[in-house]
Amino acid sequence: MIIYGTALLAFCHLAGLFLGDLLGAAIGVKTNVGGVGIAMLLLIFLRLYLHGKGLLPKETEAGVGFWGAMYIPVVVAMAANQNVVAALNQGRTGRAAFGLGRSRLVCRLHRGAVAHRPRQHLVHQRPATRRDLNEEPAMIHMIDKVLIQNGLVTAFALVGLIMWVSSLISRKLTFGRVHGSAIAILIGLVLAYLGGAFTAGQKGLADLPLFAGVGLMGGAMLRDFAIGATAFEVQATEARKAGLIGVVSLLLGTVLPFIVGASVADAFGYTDAVSMTTIGAGAVTYIVGPVTGAAIGASSDVIALSIATGLIKTIIVMIGTPLAANFMGLKTPRSAMIFGGLAGTVSGVSAGLAATDRRLVPYGALIATFHTGVGCLL
Repeated sequence: MIIYGTALLAFCHLAGLFLGDLLGAAIGVKTNVGGVGIAMLLLIFLRLYLHGKGLLPKETEAGVGFWGAMYIPVVVAMAANQNVVAALNQGRTGRAAFGLGRSRLVCRLHRGAVAHRPRQHLVHQRPATRRDLNEEPAMIHMIDKVLIQNGLVTAFALVGLIMWVSSLISRKLTFGRVHGSAIAILIGLVLAYLGGAFTAGQKGLADLPLFAGVGLMGGAMLRDFAIGATAFEVQATEARKAGLIGVVSLLLGTVLPFIVGASVADAFGYTDAVSMTTIGAGAVTYIVGPVTGAAIGASSDVIALSIATGLIKTIIVMIGTPLAANFMGLKTPRSAMIFGGLAGTVSGVSAGLAATDRRLVPYGALIATFHTGVGCLL
């Protein structure tokens, strides 16, 4: 049954978080250390064991596969749930990380939001009466009621629409060079800015009552649950073909971007350990950043910067891979595995290799998938 797969994932997830808490207590820190990464490793080993015993039917695999497929939509919701306004207001770092300047349009949106923001300390707003409600169009009132009371369902519908629009933009405007997932995450960050600007809140789009469900969909619980499910797609037996150099490329692809990201954060004024670690982790992937930031207590604006950092890296890999394929010698499955280990972003590697040679996509994405688990663990 499908529920068995979801239950299997839940068991690994809870066990990983528990072991992460134990590890944190053992080394004397008050946080979960690598719980998501441990959960992914547990799922990989358990999958290999059950497959060997013939105890993993397709229906059970589908229960895990569904949550793995929800990985990108949950990330989009998570992006829409960040304090992007505060991140942009940090100065040069925020604008550089997002690839945005203080354009006239952004400034006008921000000033307009401030101008139209209700002055709660001057105006006493009386509670709505039955007569006020009756004056509203009945249909609009019913629609608002349905959407607000079913916030999580509304979030699923909104993110589904974003993903559909992003796929159209990817095909029609970029001709597949920029993957739809990257465009969807960018749209999520833009919506987070608009929501934060018009509400003066700290949760992006989730500060609007109509989209409060985005906060739950993109929250830590569903985010980590969906991330853990992606480990189920890892074929450890195939990954062995990359050999020792594949392991080295995986470690280099995790450590070097972290060092670069942390150094850039320090250069732009984010000198505290939490911010440097979070932004450095974002340079590994746009998932490792928020998972790490949430574990060590980073603020929402710093987490938003880490997502943007990983997003920019993903787009660079997507566009740059076919241009540099000949120089890098991307012609064999083994070379694709090594490249996936060095690049470390599944969507970026998949899109880049698809534009180079579609036959190499499974091999590059296979090793790149390990980056999430290794990054979260480290």
